[in-house]
Amino acid sequence: MRYTVNTDTKTNKTLPKLKCLVTGRTRTSNIKYLEAKALRLGVDLDVVMNSYVSRDALKLLRKGNSFEQVRATVGTVEGFVPSTPTIQLDELLRLNAKGKHA
Repeated sequence: MRYTVNTDTKTNKTLPKLKCLVTGRTRTSNIKYLEAKALRLGVDLDVVMNSYVSRDALKLLRKGNSFEQVRATVGTVEGFVPSTPTIQLDELLRLNAKGKHA
């Protein structure tokens, strides 16, 4: 599992924390947004949550850079052990697309 769930102390809501497959960077998200995205893409919620790629890394991947080139350009989080994602690149790009063109 590449994501964790934190609880917002002010609202007592659970907030998933996504981890980028390429750089190891994390970001907090909204479960309703992720559920809607999974529904729109026709995949399970876990697929969306476990295939997150940060915006900077995604832009470079769309330009044709390899995972290694993206890591060299953007950098990685200290302690992050990079591995090649098991999901195909075109599927990874589709799952991280914004809007209706996904």
